Amino acid sequence: MEVINELTGEILASTEHLDELKEGSAIGELVLTSLLKYKHPLVRYRTGDIGSLHPYHGEASAGGKNPDVARYFSFRLYGRNPLKSFKISSLYIDLETAYATCLSKPEYDILEWQVIVDHLSIEELAREAPGTAGDYLEFRVVTKGNTLEGVEYEENLRKDLVRSVTGADVKTIVKRVGYDGLERARNAAKVLRLVDRRVLPGSELDRRAQ
Repeated sequence: MEVINELTGEILASTEHLDELKEGSAIGELVLTSLLKYKHPLVRYRTGDIGSLHPYHGEASAGGKNPDVARYFSFRLYGRNPLKSFKISSLYIDLETAYATCLSKPEYDILEWQVIVDHLSIEELAREAPGTAGDYLEFRVVTKGNTLEGVEYEENLRKDLVRSVTGADVKTIVKRVGYDGLERARNAAKVLRLVDRRVLPGSELDRRAQ
C-alpha cells in the first residue's frame, strides 16, 4: 500500500518502508498492490480514497511474541478524493465516468469543463419536483464553437448527463461559457475540475482542492 500526492503521483508513504512510518504521516490518495490473484494481479491501483499510513500500536507490538508484528501497520480513511468524485444526495458522482460517458463525445466538441456543486436555496427547492436533492450540479463547458447553438446545445448535453451520470433526482444545469467563465485555484492559475461550494473554507478538503 502506498500514499501518493493525487496531483503529481509522488509517493508520500509506503508499506515497503514500514520503519519510516510515523504519526502525522502525509495524507494522500491510497494506492494498492496485490499479487494474491495470479491471473488478475492488482498493481498500483489508484483507489480514489484519501488516507494515511501509520505505525501499528496494538497490544501485540508491546509483547513481542508475534514475529509478524514488525510488518503490521494501520491506515486511516478520510473519504473520497475531492478532485475525482463527490457525493450528492445518496449518489457518488465520478468525474472520470462523467467524462467517459458524456463529456468526451465528439458531438459536444468540449475543450474544457468544470463541475460546480452547491446547495439549492429553500425557495429554489420549493420550485423543484418532489424528491429533488437539496444540492445541484452545474456543468460549465468551453467548446470549439462548431456545435449546436445556445439553449439547444445545453439542453441536449443536460439530458445526456441526467440519463448517464446524475439521475433525475439531482437538479442538473449546463452552461456554455468562455475560459473566463471557469473558476480557478486560489494558489495557481489552473482551472479547477471540481468546485464544491458545500465544503467549508479552510477545511482539509478545501485545502486539497486548491
